Formats: sequence, C-alpha cells, structure tokens
Amino acid sequence: MKATRLISALAGVVLLGGCATTPMEYESASKMQPAGNAFSKALFTEYLALSKAEMEAGDSRSSNAFALNAKMAGQGAEVQPEEVAAHKLRAAEVAPITQARGQLMAALAQARQRAPADAARAQAQFDCWIVQAEKGSRPTDLKRCSDGFQTALAKIRPAAATAAAPAAPAGPPQKFVVYFERNSAALNAAANEVIARAAAAAKDAGSVNVVGYTDTSGSARSNFNLSAKRADAVTGALAKGGVAPPRISQASMGENNPAVQTADNVREDKNRRVEITVTK
Repeated sequence: MKATRLISALAGVVLLGGCATTPMEYESASKMQPAGNAFSKALFTEYLALSKAEMEAGDSRSSNAFALNAKMAGQGAEVQPEEVAAHKLRAAEVAPITQARGQLMAALAQARQRAPADAARAQAQFDCWIVQAEKGSRPTDLKRCSDGFQTALAKIRPAAATAAAPAAPAGPPQKFVVYFERNSAALNAAANEVIARAAAAAKDAGSVNVVGYTDTSGSARSNFNLSAKRADAVTGALAKGGVAPPRISQASMGENNPAVQTADNVREDKNRRVEITVTK
C-alpha cells in the first residue's frame, strides 16, 4: 500500500481505502493505537502533531492530509516523503527542496532502522516544509519546518554514511552526463560507458549525486516521472558498478533547469539527460 499524497488533500479530494476525507480526520487518527515498527510508530506521532497544528491554524485540508498520513503510518503501511512535482512551488524553491528530498531519501535507507525517531521527524518536517512552501506561508513558518528538517537530517546522515569509503582529499567535483532517447529511460551503450567512467571516478569519492531531467515535450507531471525513472536507471547502474548505494543521493527535476533553454513542448537531445556529480 502506498502513501496518500498531500497535494491531493490540498486540492480537496483524498481517497484512502475507498473513503473520502472528513473534517474529523485528526480526531479519528488521534484515537488510533499505532502498529508496525519503531519508524512507523514515530512517523504516526510526527504526522499527527502536524495535523493538530494545521487544525489549530484553521487549515482543515492540510490537517486532514497529515492525519491521513498518520493513519497510514499507524497501520504499518509505507508512507513516502512528498514528491516535489506534486506541488506547485515557486521557481526559487524547486531546487533547494528537490535537493533536500534527495538527501532525505539517501539518509532514510538506513536511518529508518538505526534512528527511527530522528528519521521520522526528518520526513515529517520535509513534508511540512513543502506544504508550507506551496501555501505561500509566512517566512517564519517556512523556516520553522525547513530548520526542523535540517536539524533532524543532520542527526541521521552520519548513520547513512557509515558504509561509505574513507574520504579522499577534497578536490573539484567531476560531472558526467548520460543522455537518453525521447520518452525512454533505457541505457544504451554510450550511456553505460559514461556510467562506467563515473563509477570509476567515484571509487574514492565522498559522495555521488544523480539528477534526472527531460526536455519540455510532454506534460510536466509525465516529465517528472520520466526523469525519476532515468535517475533510477543510472543509480542502479552505478550500484552495479561498485558504488555503495548509501553514498548516492538522487533527485528528479523533470523539465526544470534545462541544459538548453527552449520553449514548452520542444524536443531537445541535450535536455534528455541524467547528470552525475562525483565529489571527493
């Protein structure tokens, strides 16, 4: 079972197990006895607190959405952090929030078990941040959520980095670009050759960042999904090439930040890409 998406609730319609939301989702969730592992229970508590805060602030839609996520976590179901493409963000907010999600996903891989309370807080505060950003909340509210996320992330990132190789002396980042055919996330021979060079360069690196992109042809939502598939393909190939997954952070930008600026619905070979940045 997958997580409910906050953007759907903000639009006013959320379906979970065939039932529509009501204004009383917080009250219903607050009566639950959470099940599942330590991470699920901690995530239930974090989402329930966000739901209460939004309810007290008079935002019933956000309160309902957080309460539904609390219920999912309380049932022991998987609840993923919010997708950036599912939210209407100002241009200046897309890159930092996308980067933050990539860092969160990399850290959560191990931290869910090793530091469940901090991992749950990092995820919930990220969702708080992205929802406040979409609502255009006051800077103080945005800072409260983003600072809460960064504080929790700092606690769980060392746990995610324990499998990394010893860091080599700092040097300039190396960038590798993998290109794709239109509407495809398949790796051809040229792509695999670039990935092999990136994996070799990453042997003694401290971190590897993978970011997927598309051109502007097609819808923004489908392009985000396609860029995520491309990033997944490259991350998987890097892992097969010997790069430890905890060292890889991954993000998807869709048609944002094109290598070549174009109008909407324009096919451009150089924009259909995944950028790999290897940092010593």
